[in-house]
Amino acid sequence: MTHSTLTKLTSSALALSIALAPAVSFAKGNPHVETEGNIRTQVEAKKPSGCLKAFGHLIAPGWIKKNGTVSVDAICSLPFGIKMKLGIDSRPNNGGSDPTTNPDTTAPRLSFIRASNIGTSTARISWATNERATGQVEYGTTTAYGQTTPLITSLTFNHPTRLSGLTPNTTYHYRVRSKDAAGNLTTSADYTFKTKATSDTTAPSLMSIAVSNIASTSAKVSWTTNESATSKVYYSSTATFNAGTASSTATTTLSTSHNFNLSGLSASTTYRYMVESRDAVGNTSTSAVGSFVTGL
Repeated sequence: MTHSTLTKLTSSALALSIALAPAVSFAKGNPHVETEGNIRTQVEAKKPSGCLKAFGHLIAPGWIKKNGTVSVDAICSLPFGIKMKLGIDSRPNNGGSDPTTNPDTTAPRLSFIRASNIGTSTARISWATNERATGQVEYGTTTAYGQTTPLITSLTFNHPTRLSGLTPNTTYHYRVRSKDAAGNLTTSADYTFKTKATSDTTAPSLMSIAVSNIASTSAKVSWTTNESATSKVYYSSTATFNAGTASSTATTTLSTSHNFNLSGLSASTTYRYMVESRDAVGNTSTSAVGSFVTGL
């Protein structure tokens, strides 16, 4: 159907009314905007004979006269030429607006934000949005957060995300972020949850503690543990050993094998040392004080 065909419709043949939200009604030569409407777009002929859904149809005068009323759901679309002729837009893009003239500038609304399935080291964060959007969680032990989950780029209404590697019996702060297809971003307020305390109260066992590769200015201290744990060595050349004032070297990496090369030592000197390991939940073991003498 061409624009010229549409203009041949006479006022005695039909009146055009478009009912959207807000509704737009048309009579020949006198379009106006109304304040109420429903989810239908109607083109009424002189003799209404029913409601016909016309998704994608070209609405010609003869077709209207033959079939009476034409009804198009809001999710359907009038042909682009008719839309332009009538000065409306009933195409189904994000609620029926033309993004070239009515860009989406409204960010998604967040709701039902909650933490669930909280364990000693894991938790589930979930929320919903009123439109399809991405999902991401920022979290940490302070409101500075510091950690983020991988961005879920698929556009959905529901957003479940699993956090792992958390510390037991610890309060975590988190906030969620969602961005719609138009790039509008919403970030939630701050929320908190606390991980469960662990039932593990047993410290790592320290085994096979040894000093090897002793030279005039260096030595190697090694040991093993029965579970993954951190590593730390205290060492001092003073006659009375004090861990609080001794030199130390450490790593927070969890391992069952622990090796440190001490350097910068003094030749022909007696050194006293002590090793320490802490497991993932904070249980700590400290060895007795040992000693070794550097070479000449």
